Amino acid sequence: MAINLAGFLYSDNGTAVQSATVTLIDSSGSTEATTTTSDGSSTPAGYWTFAEADEDIYDIQITSGSQVRRIKGSDKITLSEIDVRNNAAQTTGAFTFT
Repeated sequence: MAINLAGFLYSDNGTAVQSATVTLIDSSGSTEATTTTSDGSSTPAGYWTFAEADEDIYDIQITSGSQVRRIKGSDKITLSEIDVRNNAAQTTGAFTFT
């Protein structure tokens, strides 16, 4: 099964961070893919995405200037709601888990 990962990068003051390097690192420590955050010309500023990654546990490494941050794949997140849609236009909700 392929997965899609995406997000926005913001500074502490809430400003979108443009042109930061975002690296997808697989569980063996190898770089799977690299992208940069959007400058706002074609998608909202600070947006990044990796499409159709293999199913695995990934770390996300973000580099902006001399700063490097890493979100560990083994870190746990809590979701209060997830909406799974069944069409590309995302107009029809297939399931909502709360």
